[in-house]
Amino acid sequence: MVRYCILFLLITGLAALGVNARSQDKPTAQAASKTNVQVLMRDKLTHMQKVLDGLVTDDFEKIAEEAEMLRILGRAASWQAIDTKEYKTHSRRYARLTSNLAAAGKRRNRDAALLQYLQLNVTCVDCHEYIRKQQHPLDPTLNRLER
Repeated sequence: MVRYCILFLLITGLAALGVNARSQDKPTAQAASKTNVQVLMRDKLTHMQKVLDGLVTDDFEKIAEEAEMLRILGRAASWQAIDTKEYKTHSRRYARLTSNLAAAGKRRNRDAALLQYLQLNVTCVDCHEYIRKQQHPLDPTLNRLER
């Protein structure tokens, strides 16, 4: 519970930094926002690695706890990268999979947890690809489905 409170405070603090940066000049705000997102993405990666550690060691408490941390991180306002229907679909899928992963850990069901973990990885990769395509629509190397 303490870890959740600390994470909430960290996210709130980072969001406040982003709001403060936005009130200054435009380039600084964009740089601060990018930095906040990068920090949060690094945190997500760390928690995903801990879920994997829990899976290979049958540490179901770790699986459930880290999945819950991922769910909380996913709810941070900083994740709202773009306002499109497809991005919202990715976000909802992420929320559902992190909840399912936490539930599987609590049930001590390794097979279900593994399946949710794998699906979550695919969802993350697909979402990152989608974001890159939105940011660089003319880059032909990002159109893997069209090859």
